[in-house]
Amino acid sequence: MNWFLLSVLAGLASNGFNITNRQALKDQGDSTAYGWWFEFVRTTFFIILFFIKPLPTITVSMLLPLGLVGLSELFSVYVFMKMHAYTGLSISSVISRLRVIWSPLIAWFLLSERLTLPEYFGIIAIFIGIAFVTSPKEIKEDKGIKIALLFSFSSALLSTVVKGASAIASTELVIIAQGILPLFILPILMKS
Repeated sequence: MNWFLLSVLAGLASNGFNITNRQALKDQGDSTAYGWWFEFVRTTFFIILFFIKPLPTITVSMLLPLGLVGLSELFSVYVFMKMHAYTGLSISSVISRLRVIWSPLIAWFLLSERLTLPEYFGIIAIFIGIAFVTSPKEIKEDKGIKIALLFSFSSALLSTVVKGASAIASTELVIIAQGILPLFILPILMKS
């Protein structure tokens, strides 16, 4: 498959996932429990894939990056599901795009990556667009907008630590590490 087709499929899958989450969580349900089920299904699927392939060697040096992936996912999935519970997609989808501003900043700090000048201009354009959609007054008054802002940062952090961990571990192992902590900690945060 070419990159364009993969990009289109990823975009459609992402939109479908967000719409499904918003429908399931608006005006009802425990967003934390919903997040736990998401982690359970995804982690179970990748544990099966992990054992189908020859088992990789897990070293002590992998534990910190994989642990950071788990911690980042715990925070990110919790905030992500809360965002869908409190905020309409028309607002949350725009505000969560701030992650493209946070990602290069976090990658610069954690991975020493740099952007080109046109990429910095792109970040500024996104920031200006989001500034038109929300006002400081709305941010102060709307809990959903605050959560969407928090998610934009947490998802950027997660993307960065996943990228770092992907350099030393298989995809299956990174995704399993992503789900383990949430599977054990999210039940403590559930309402029911």
